[in-house]
Amino acid sequence: MSTCKLNLLLVLLFISLNSFAVDYYWIGGSGNWGDLNHWATASGNGSVLHNKTPGSGDDVYIDANSLNGFTDTIVMNVQTAFCRSFTINNIGGHVTIIFQNSATLRLFGSIDFDDATLISATIICESAI
Repeated sequence: MSTCKLNLLLVLLFISLNSFAVDYYWIGGSGNWGDLNHWATASGNGSVLHNKTPGSGDDVYIDANSLNGFTDTIVMNVQTAFCRSFTINNIGGHVTIIFQNSATLRLFGSIDFDDATLISATIICESAI
């Protein structure tokens, strides 16, 4: 195999590895970010749970199936939380995100929040390079 073809193959492999994000859906209403019982593979409480919290290449969603009541709270109880994108849409209520003990959320992509989202924190947006 020529060097040019090998380099192209490596570039395509790198691009494909970086383009597959895992979807993380918040379920179960109020709770702590680090609690795995709140991270599902699909929207709704009947979903399969993840075995780790979201990472820098993962997409986080909070939607109408995430809340138990009209007002729920998500507590960032980890020092640094990660995700590629963070979306809160069509929740039909209010979600408050509280950052404990100077916790941070490091985003490596986009952020999209409903008007009903209350946040009191510093969010760091970075390049994934």
